[in-house]
Amino acid sequence: MAANSSANDRIRLTKMLIEQDKLLLSDESITMSESLCTAVWSDTKTEDTRLDDGTIDVGTLNAFEYTIERESVRLIASESKKEEKQNV
Repeated sequence: MAANSSANDRIRLTKMLIEQDKLLLSDESITMSESLCTAVWSDTKTEDTRLDDGTIDVGTLNAFEYTIERESVRLIASESKKEEKQNV
């Protein structure tokens, strides 16, 4: 995933990290936790688009996703290597 990847790619990366227990939040990460828990898809658009109407904290999610985006290739590659080892 290169810089300036789509928002959905960044969302999928975050989802992957959570599912693989690679993204853990401390008890002090209240803002991030609330942002992740309240994020929803917009129901007014045909393509997957995160709701950004001011009712949820999209800024925190965007900031986090932009921060990890530069490491996405490494994070995804490490998972691919893990899967290869399991299939041997």
